Amino acid sequence: MKKIKKLIVMVLCLCTVISMCACSGEKNSTNENGSSQDDKSKSTSDEVKTIKIFQFKVDTINQMQDLADRFCEQYDGNVKIEVETVGGSGDYVTTLKTKFASEEVPDMFCATKYCDLEIFEEYIIDLASEPWIENCIDGTLTDITKDGKIYGQPMVIEPYGFIYNKDLFEQAGIQSSPTTYSELEETCKKLMDAGIMPFVNGYKEGWVLGQHFLNGALLSKVDMDGIEFANRVGISETFADQKASKEMAKLLKLTVDYGLPNSIAEDYNTSIADFAAGRAAIISQGVWIQPSLDQLNPDMNLGMFGYLTNNKDDVDVLPTGVSGYWVVNKDSKYIKEIKDFLTYMATNEEAVKSLVENFKFMPPFKGVEYDVAELGNISVAADEYIKAGKTTQYYWTRLPEGFIAEYTPSLQAFCADQITEDELINKLDESTKSIRK
Repeated sequence: MKKIKKLIVMVLCLCTVISMCACSGEKNSTNENGSSQDDKSKSTSDEVKTIKIFQFKVDTINQMQDLADRFCEQYDGNVKIEVETVGGSGDYVTTLKTKFASEEVPDMFCATKYCDLEIFEEYIIDLASEPWIENCIDGTLTDITKDGKIYGQPMVIEPYGFIYNKDLFEQAGIQSSPTTYSELEETCKKLMDAGIMPFVNGYKEGWVLGQHFLNGALLSKVDMDGIEFANRVGISETFADQKASKEMAKLLKLTVDYGLPNSIAEDYNTSIADFAAGRAAIISQGVWIQPSLDQLNPDMNLGMFGYLTNNKDDVDVLPTGVSGYWVVNKDSKYIKEIKDFLTYMATNEEAVKSLVENFKFMPPFKGVEYDVAELGNISVAADEYIKAGKTTQYYWTRLPEGFIAEYTPSLQAFCADQITEDELINKLDESTKSIRK
C-alpha cells in the first residue's frame, strides 16, 4: 500500500487527477470470464469487443498489431484489439500511471520489472492456472511470481550489451572484439586513429543509462549476489562500498570520451540512426534493435561484447533476461478473450513462428525450434555467449520503484563532467536511500 500511495501522489502531481482506477466505472462492470467458447465464436451481439493493449516495444509495433489482428480473425469481427505503444524515447511507466489515474486502464499491459509487480499486484489477475505456464522456459517467470501466484506471461528473452559494427572494426585493423577493459581502451584508440568514432551513446534515455548500463557495468559486477545487493542497497548495502561502482564510472567515462558529441542529448531514435549510418562503431543496446537496423541498414555486419569494466577473465558477459511481462487488468470486461490471446501467443504454431520470423524475438517458451540466424546477426552473437554460459541476470528488476528517474540525472551530470566519480557514487546512494523511505 505504501507503493500505491507513492504512485497516487506522483500521478496527482502530473495530471491533477484525483481518482485511481479503483474508483472507475470500468471496475464495477460485469466480468465476462465465465463466457463459453461457443459464446466467443458465435456471438449474436452487435457490440464489437474492443480490447486495449498498452506496451513499450517500439521496434515491433506493426508486428504486434498484425499478430493481434490475426488472432481476432476467429471472432468474425466481434473482437478487435487496439495496440498502443510508448517506449524508446517515450516514458512507458509514467504514461501507464497516467492511464490508471485517468480511468483509462488498458485491458492488458506490460510489467517491466519486479517492482512493477509490487505496484500493480492488486490490479492484475493471477495466471498460474493458464495452460501456457508449463511451456515457459525455466527461470523466465521468477520476476513475475509472488506468494505462489504468477501474474504475467514473459514476452521475450533479450540479451544486451555493446553491439559493434564488424566492418568498421575491420577498417581499423581490429580482428576481434575486446574482452577486457584494457583491450576496449586499445580498440577505441585504433578506431580513432582510423577516423572512426568508437561510441554512439543514447544517454538521454534513462532506461539506457540508469537501467541497462548500470545493470551491466555495476550490479552484475558487485562482490555479492546481484539480486541480494539490489534488494539491500539503500538499506544495509551501499554503492560506495563496492569496487564495481568506480569501475562502472570509469567505463561510462570511456564511452563518453570516445563517443559522438552530446551523449546525454542523444535520444534512442537518433542513436539508432547514427549507428545504422556508420557514424560510430559501438552502441549500448540489445537484440531488440535488430528490426530497426534491418529497416535502416539491412547489410550491417554486427557482433556483441559485454560491459568490460576491468581486466578479469570473466568480465565479458551479457546481461540476459525477460524484459517485460504481459499482465491482465482484473477489471477488464474481456478477460476470457485476453487469456485466449495469451494462450495463442504461447502455443499457436503460427503465432510462435511470427515471434521468431517477424518480431525477431528469442521466444521464452520451451520446445520452439528455430534457427537463431533467422533473428539476425545480433542474436547470433548473443547466442554464442548464451551457449558458452557467459551471461548474467537482469538485477535492476529488484531495485526500488523510481530508481531510473532518480539515478539518471546524476549519471548524466557525470557524463557532462559536472560532478566527479565520488560525487556520482554518493548521489546514487543518497537517491537510493530517499526512494527506500
